[in-house]
This record gives sequence, structure tokens and C-alpha cells, in this order.
Amino acid sequence: MNIIKSITDKILKNIHLKMFKKISYKQLKFNKEDKILIISPHPDDEVFYCSGIILNNMIKKNITVLCLTNGKNSLRKKEFIKVMKLVGIRDYNILNNMEGNINFEYKIDFSLYDKIFIPNLNNTHNDHIIGSYLLYKNFEKIKKSCQIYSYEDNGTLNSPTHYTNLSRSIKMKIKLIKIYKTQMNSKFNFLDHIISLNRYRGTLINKSYAEFYKIFTKKSFKKKFKI
Repeated sequence: MNIIKSITDKILKNIHLKMFKKISYKQLKFNKEDKILIISPHPDDEVFYCSGIILNNMIKKNITVLCLTNGKNSLRKKEFIKVMKLVGIRDYNILNNMEGNINFEYKIDFSLYDKIFIPNLNNTHNDHIIGSYLLYKNFEKIKKSCQIYSYEDNGTLNSPTHYTNLSRSIKMKIKLIKIYKTQMNSKFNFLDHIISLNRYRGTLINKSYAEFYKIFTKKSFKKKFKI
């Protein structure tokens, strides 16, 4: 009986340790020379989920933002361009695809980039899925050393690995979000949802606010992505 109790205690102890094991997240770091691509399915995704990147003064000159939809929507296009100019990003493009009808006629040299940011691979929104598929389709063109990150859109990431600290830039993020007035009129409260998520993520790294990401190597990305 004592032997059984001893074994049971060890099993329960191991379960307890696994459940409450402290998870370590790494701060997302950049080199000044890093070439960065953010694939944004819609005007606003780059701000909603990647403000910690586009507000980084050290790297913004090397950031390319590719927005896949709403170039024909004059209001959303104006909002997107206003955001890009306000944060000081010069290399951006907004395509003329309509939401839910994205094509791949636009050519981009993926071999230029050291870090590429794509939508959450678990997102079920069609445009977000296609945003990730765009990278998958051009997989062979990516540098071997390229780091691929999923950003946390429309729900939480499964097992995130990296973060950006938004504690000093949260006010600016809120200002940028509010530029997208077409989205603020939605029945869904995007601002409250996003900032609440950033606040929650901040508590996990002992900061006020944070954005989370998940890293993939070329090999793990190809293995993970399923069509």
C-alpha cells in the first residue's frame, strides 16, 4: 500500500510541476540591418497586432507593410496611409483586392527579408488564412535564416514564444487604432478587445501591456502549415 501511495504521490507531483511550471517568453529583438515584412490581411491588422514592431524607431526604415485588401475602399485606404505616414513607414502597399476575394498578382521578393510576420495560423478568417498561404506559396524564395512569426490576431496564440513591450507606447497604439474610424463604428468593440488582450499579455511578463508572437523556422513553418 505504501509503495502505491509513493508512486501516486510522485505522479501527482509531476503533474503539479508541469501545470505550474513558469513559462519563459523572449523579448522580440531586432538588428538595425534586419529587413522586416508584415503581411496584413486588412487595413488595421498591422496596428491591432503589430504596433510593437511598427513603433520601433530603430527598425521602421526597414519595415515593409503589405496590406492585401481594401485598396478600392477609399475610406479604409486613407486610414491606412494616414497610419503609415504617422508612424514614419515609407515602404507600404495596399492592394485592390476586396475582402474575401484575394488574388496573388502582386509580386514581392520574399528573399529580401530577415523577419516575416504573418497572421495566426489558427485563425479561421479566410483573408487571414490566405495571408499566411501567400508566404507558404513562396516558401522556396525565403532565406534559410529567415525567422517567421505569427502575430496574435482574433484570438490568442497557442504557445507563444516572443513579445514586444508596449508599456511606453500603448497610448500611441490607441491613437493609431482610433484612426480606423470605419472599424470603430462596428458593433464589435475592437479597441476594448485588443487593449484588454495587450493588458493580459503584459501581466505574463510583469509589464503593463504587451503583444505576443510565435516563432517558426522555415522547417517548422512548412510542417505546421496545412492547406
